[in-house]
Amino acid sequence: MSRTPNFEVTINAAANQVRIRLSGDIDPNSMRACVDEVARLGAPLSKGFKVLTDLSGIKTMETTCVPEVERLMDLCRGKGVDTIVRVIPRRSKDVGFNILSLFHYPKSVTIVTCNTLAEAERALG
Repeated sequence: MSRTPNFEVTINAAANQVRIRLSGDIDPNSMRACVDEVARLGAPLSKGFKVLTDLSGIKTMETTCVPEVERLMDLCRGKGVDTIVRVIPRRSKDVGFNILSLFHYPKSVTIVTCNTLAEAERALG
């Protein structure tokens, strides 16, 4: 039985942006596959790139995903991320991204949390 991925990763090299959309129930295997996809597709990104992460479709995310979330943050930091824009419609659904960001991104990285995708698109500029 094939399973539909509960993530989508798109790279816009011209805009120097990566977009990550997570949905449904996120477990460590799906989070690992998502991070691997960012690593695989992210070669065209250059220093100063922007990340839009849409978390609005997540139903649940296991706490055992934390190591993979940290790996994603470290990957982005290592490639020179400048701006992180997250869509988290209900702050109660923030599964620790803001706290983890303190340890995985330098203070120079701009982090914006939005309620809607439209708001996030405006924040990307």
